[in-house]
Amino acid sequence: MLAVNAQLPTSCGGLDGDCLYIDTEGGCLPARMREIARGMKERFPDLIDNVLSKIHYLRIMNHMQLVALMYQLPDIIKEYPKTKLVIIDSIAFPFKLAVRPCLRDKLLRLIARTLKDIATDKKLAVVVTNQVIQDRGTKQLTPALGELWGDWCTNRMFLFRKRHAR
Repeated sequence: MLAVNAQLPTSCGGLDGDCLYIDTEGGCLPARMREIARGMKERFPDLIDNVLSKIHYLRIMNHMQLVALMYQLPDIIKEYPKTKLVIIDSIAFPFKLAVRPCLRDKLLRLIARTLKDIATDKKLAVVVTNQVIQDRGTKQLTPALGELWGDWCTNRMFLFRKRHAR
């Protein structure tokens, strides 16, 4: 939804630009994107043409590809100069397997610094999803990457289900 909304003019609550969608889980379904885009065209028929062509999709398979992408990100954004939103869905997934905690923390700091610098330099928004884990003792949900990642976030939002409702 954010990827499509980013294309709306600022007068309609959008960013009037393109979106770079970085998918680490393989959960970005083209059929769902088309459905959302169709819904937007119904609400804003004159405003959005070629909605899906303004969402630039990248599939990342592991933490090394994600780190490599951080070095390439400035050039990718130059290639799509109307980019106003970068989405990473999800930051935690590439780090689930076979990454030592000290290496993970170092790489996450690099990723966070890169995203923050790009957001500032290019005046664009960055939205990153993170997974949550349940503490075995307290049963409380906490961010999967711990407070290290949370310290880099300007704003945090916690989405959850309650009795089959979002």
